[in-house]
Amino acid sequence: MSFSEICDKFEPVVSCLQKGEKTISAICTLFKSYKQTIEISSIKLQKALDNFKSDLPKEHQLDTLSTALNSLSEYCIKIINHQSTFSKNIGHEILEPLELFLSQFSQARNDLQVKGLSLVREVNKSKEKTNKMKEKYYQSCEQLEKCERAEKSCIEENKEKLEKLQRASGVQRLQMAKCLDGYTMTYKELDGICDKYDSQMPGIMESLQKSNESRIHFIKLTLEKHINCHNKYLGLCKDSIDEFGSFVSNINSNIDIRVFVDINKSKAKHGREVFMKYDKFIESKMNPKLVESKSNVEEDYEVMEEKVFKNNEDPDTLLVEKVLEHLLPSDHDSNPSGNLDPIFYSKISELLHTPDGRGLFCDILETKRSRCFLHYSKVTQLAALIKSFLTSMMMQDDNDSAVFCKIVVLAHVFYTEEEGGKRRYLTYFLENHAIWQDQNRWIEAIEAATWTKIQSDQEYSKSLPKKKKSLLGIIKSIGRAGFQKDADEERESKLAAFMIMGQFNFHMIHLGLPQEISNNIVLSFCKKFELDNERTCNLLAELQANQKINTRAEKTKISLQLREKEKSRWDKLLPIGLALEFLLPEECFEFRLVNKSWNNTLKISIFKKWLLEWDISSERKIKLRNWVWTDTLKALSRPIDYFHLLSEMMGKPLNDKSLHEIIDIDVARSYQGNDAMPPQILKNILKTYSYYNPELGYCQGMNYIVGTIYLQVQDEALAFKILISLIDKFQMKSLFIKNLPKLKQFFYQLDRIIGLFLPELHEKFKEISICSGHFSSSWFITLYSSVLQNRPDLLYPIWDMFLLDGWKTIFKVAVAILSKLSRNIVASKFEDIMLILTNFQIMNVGAEIFEKDFISRVRSVNISNALLRDLESEYEHLKLKASTSSKIIYT
Repeated sequence: MSFSEICDKFEPVVSCLQKGEKTISAICTLFKSYKQTIEISSIKLQKALDNFKSDLPKEHQLDTLSTALNSLSEYCIKIINHQSTFSKNIGHEILEPLELFLSQFSQARNDLQVKGLSLVREVNKSKEKTNKMKEKYYQSCEQLEKCERAEKSCIEENKEKLEKLQRASGVQRLQMAKCLDGYTMTYKELDGICDKYDSQMPGIMESLQKSNESRIHFIKLTLEKHINCHNKYLGLCKDSIDEFGSFVSNINSNIDIRVFVDINKSKAKHGREVFMKYDKFIESKMNPKLVESKSNVEEDYEVMEEKVFKNNEDPDTLLVEKVLEHLLPSDHDSNPSGNLDPIFYSKISELLHTPDGRGLFCDILETKRSRCFLHYSKVTQLAALIKSFLTSMMMQDDNDSAVFCKIVVLAHVFYTEEEGGKRRYLTYFLENHAIWQDQNRWIEAIEAATWTKIQSDQEYSKSLPKKKKSLLGIIKSIGRAGFQKDADEERESKLAAFMIMGQFNFHMIHLGLPQEISNNIVLSFCKKFELDNERTCNLLAELQANQKINTRAEKTKISLQLREKEKSRWDKLLPIGLALEFLLPEECFEFRLVNKSWNNTLKISIFKKWLLEWDISSERKIKLRNWVWTDTLKALSRPIDYFHLLSEMMGKPLNDKSLHEIIDIDVARSYQGNDAMPPQILKNILKTYSYYNPELGYCQGMNYIVGTIYLQVQDEALAFKILISLIDKFQMKSLFIKNLPKLKQFFYQLDRIIGLFLPELHEKFKEISICSGHFSSSWFITLYSSVLQNRPDLLYPIWDMFLLDGWKTIFKVAVAILSKLSRNIVASKFEDIMLILTNFQIMNVGAEIFEKDFISRVRSVNISNALLRDLESEYEHLKLKASTSSKIIYT
């Protein structure tokens, strides 16, 4: 639809654009008032803040309330700055473009209106002239008809009157002819003007339509800009509020009272008036030393009391030991709900306001890390102390990287347990503190830890005893020593940097850092230490995989989107495609015989019903599976002579003897005791493939894939062709080549899927720093054939689904396995968890996993190819980000 279809409605269209112009003007007025309101609010808030500051005590106070009030002033200043920035953004990003657009829109609308009105007026004027000539013509015709009727009626009555009427009729005919000529001429003029109108007005209407569309789009863009500006403003305000909230949460009356008392306490006790008789008074004047000695007794008492408290040790150390002994008792049953004595709390809080006190506290806390389990009340008190001194670090701009690193590490050491045995680490209680948002502090701390690690590794390398070299060895090493030493040190430094960043990744995840901040920290660090693209991508992927899941989960209920998907999948065969679910497998055979189009559309679903639902004898099932695999992979269409390749490979000298030795070793270790899998055939196929595809060659795990294929088809040449087709169709080459790019992508996708479908297990993995790469590589590389080689009743249906549905099947099986293991994993320790994940098939838990309904459970897992594509896009985006960072390093 377009305005060109309503060229006869020019005036309503112009009226619509005039109203649109008024709308833009109204929006301008609104945002001007909005901007002015914000500026007035900022001015008023600044005046109120000035008055507030003047009413506050000028001297510096150490109590928590004064600290919070000073923070309130800083908070108000930040809000004023945020408002000022927001107001400027409204002016620059909204008002200025809007006013410019309004003037341009108004000018364009006026020009088009003038052109259009000119055409409309010209048409109307011509129509008016034509109508007049038409009316005149019709009137003359009417008069002529009257004359002719009168002439007919007078033919027999009066000849004179007849002649007179005939003359009048002749005059009238001339008049009628003249009017007809005038009407014809004006009509032609009108027709020409209408042609001009029809040729020019559509262009004008299209221009008006474009103007109106640009108005609508620009208003939308303006409102989106406002939303973005306002969200940014709200985000900044929220950050400021959170930071201010951390100071407010640290207000403590016990500390403030203690600070006040300590400031105002007299060193000497308040003395009382002593009753003294006159003779004593005279005696004191004669011997003043006597009075001094008595006063010194009281002073000595205070000094002795202080010495008793010190007990010949540092009082700060004693204080920290006392507090931590209360919070981290060796006997967990001792006073679990008791609170820390307010006196000690106030003293320790005052101590933690100093850099030395914070360092001492961290050092002593580190010595007690073996007492990692705490009661809930104790861990909250410990968290309150740590949050208090973290706030002090922010207030004092203390960038002590050592203290920061120790707290980051120790926060995942101490924990409490909730009902059901779930652990809550100290990180849970500290994650909302504003200090974790300080990106520069993280970078400085990680860099300091890295340099310490590098220096430690270098010192350790120097301390190792060096091997004695022969004279020839010494001469050879002289030339390359300088270059190799530098290269080795750089390589070791980068390795140390990667390891340290990986450890801090773990801590950033548990402290709940926003993904954007975490990514910026990683990228800045990798740029600083010139880490390569692959390592940078691994660090970013680890962060992304452990973020809160925001990827969409597909719903099983029927929706419009799913209906569209089904419609596009089945096309014109939608009724039959939907009915397949309710048909028996044997009833589906005839559908494939209708024509080629029906066969191509329906065969995947029919194959699945045949292989997974048809209860037929094992012999028939084997034949059917062979035919389906061969048809799906188009293996027989490959013009490859396997036995010719085998003999050619055998007749040529080996380019890589070690490769054949590795194949021999792997074959010897696999399918032991299985007479159906002759080792020589397995070796032949693997060695021939390495000869056929030297770029890929052989990789560990391919022996199980070939074994699974051969045990099914029992044909050496066909197994070879199926292997080639399988690797090509599912792009398995990138699973085996150097750096394993596709395998790393699968690890990332599985980590994200675990977080989506098994959140409790995901939390456990995150807690102990386990990712799917620790246990699932064989699942992807061998397609579960190494895990289920002794369970062909499960392995071959999994392969059936894989060949027909693709990689989503492998992820479905992973979720089905892990969902059964989840209960055992959540309640176990790290060592036991790794044992379960890598050997579950031979443990007692394996029987529980692989029950009769295992394949049904796999099919019910709702993982789609669309979800995998979304996760792949995420991973590719991370690789691009890492690649961009690496390019910046080397340019």
